Amino acid sequence: MDTNARPIANLSDVTEQALRDIVSQWLAQFEAALVARDAHAIAALFSADGSWRDVVSLTWSLEQRLGRMDVARALANGAAGIAPRNFRIAPQRTPPRMVSRNMVATLEALFAFETAFGAGSGVVRLVPDATAPGRCVAWVLSTTLDDLSKTQGARTSLRPEITAEKRTFGADNWLDRRRKAQACADHEPACVVIGAGQAGLAVAARLGALGVDTLVVDRNARVGDNWRNRYHALTLHNEVFVNHFPFLPFPETF
Repeated sequence: MDTNARPIANLSDVTEQALRDIVSQWLAQFEAALVARDAHAIAALFSADGSWRDVVSLTWSLEQRLGRMDVARALANGAAGIAPRNFRIAPQRTPPRMVSRNMVATLEALFAFETAFGAGSGVVRLVPDATAPGRCVAWVLSTTLDDLSKTQGARTSLRPEITAEKRTFGADNWLDRRRKAQACADHEPACVVIGAGQAGLAVAARLGALGVDTLVVDRNARVGDNWRNRYHALTLHNEVFVNHFPFLPFPETF
């Protein structure tokens, strides 16, 4: 289906397959504009009040941009060296659908993509282009780097290597090795993370999986005290799936 061949005045009247076609077409145009680092082509894909939020996927930073040209310039500059590609509707997730956000009817879609360093995911909310009937433009875009699977030196397995020392019955056990690592008595860590909250622990876990010697420090006595001391119920405010720890998902019964 060619979504430019007919006016899209009311997205709520469009079929589910047509919604997928609209999103796929927008993602393909977005990828082409990013690869070309063409700020004008990127700007044409956003509404005048469009916004973009990036979590280290295209900028190596936490970026928030508002307005078509500000978004376009930041995306064109941020794509250098990152090689974003293979933008596609996220498989096995909620398909593109019509939703109301801030009392605006919008076509919301979850997508996946890749960079030279790893895999990413995002959300785009499309609305009809007020200046060009038959086109959809992005009102809201969010991009996030999910992993560093393509980073040079990334381990293919997260399991510790078995050495001759570990095979002897008198060798240090897991707790012994953990205590030595925490003490840092015979070396300086390569990285220090301040704060053992959820973000600090997630960063440390990812660094550890990449083989980076990381020490996490916190002023509280126990991991999780920053939540225990504030929220007695330890209750999450949003869905479980966005609160998993790296390599440690919540049990199915939670």
